[in-house]
Amino acid sequence: VGIVPLSLIAIFGPRLFGFVFGPEWSTAGEFARWMTIQVAVAFCSVPTTIAIPLLNMQKQFLVFELINLVLSAASLAIGFNLLGSEVQAIAISSIVSAVLTLVWIVIVITHSKNRNRYFPQAE
Repeated sequence: VGIVPLSLIAIFGPRLFGFVFGPEWSTAGEFARWMTIQVAVAFCSVPTTIAIPLLNMQKQFLVFELINLVLSAASLAIGFNLLGSEVQAIAISSIVSAVLTLVWIVIVITHSKNRNRYFPQAE
């Protein structure tokens, strides 16, 4: 569902934003281009988010979200202050958030497999 619009933004983001909103919005298109990485991974993580209460993982998810918040904010600050570019700061933050979300997906899948071992399904 999301692959077509996200692909269009990833490929044509700056030109698309510039065309629709005016040339001064091209930088926003560059931001959107990088943010599609994180949005695509977040879209894929929806089933794991739904599984959190079922697997009783609310505490782990809170810790994950706090880590994600701190690392995303730090990556924005580091990217902007060290590299001096808001586009590179957004790129780094999006990549960090996407990687963390992928790690969370693996954690939830692993937890669900371990839980199934202890609670086998009725046949």
